[in-house]
Amino acid sequence: HLQRHAATDSGRSCSRCFSAAAPTEGAIIFLPHRDISIGDLASRLPGTSAGNVMVLVSELGIVVDRGPETIVSQEVAEFVVTELGFVPQMDSSSSFEDVTGSVDKSDWSPRPPVVTIMGHVDHGKTTLLDYLRNTSVAAGEAGGITQHIGAFQVKLQNMSSAVTFLDTPG
Repeated sequence: HLQRHAATDSGRSCSRCFSAAAPTEGAIIFLPHRDISIGDLASRLPGTSAGNVMVLVSELGIVVDRGPETIVSQEVAEFVVTELGFVPQMDSSSSFEDVTGSVDKSDWSPRPPVVTIMGHVDHGKTTLLDYLRNTSVAAGEAGGITQHIGAFQVKLQNMSSAVTFLDTPG
């Protein structure tokens, strides 16, 4: 298919990659300075589906094992954009999403802290939490190894709210 793209002037007339409403050749496509998912890349390419981008990426020898969620490098994204007749342009402003925006935090209520206990198997995570909550959960687990995620809250001295503890398997 990529060889056919070369024969059809970078694929601009390839019916497999463009819909009938394809944009004019040479349209600028802004890409972030980072790796990108196939789905995100396709959403930036007017008239091109994620399936079409997956085909092109697969033909480059890259395994598309997560469908549109498959991540490709910036270089692969630039190549795909160019192959489809667009002009890639790196855009540092699209590298990061603005997750803060204009959120009004004045009406937020305070939340108690959350502590996650993580570590290697059989290193005493649940035993430590058993001590805090005055229980013996570890003794009831298969082989003394936690089999599930657990959560509980403890009201500690000198604190106005409880602390939430998460216990992880292992």
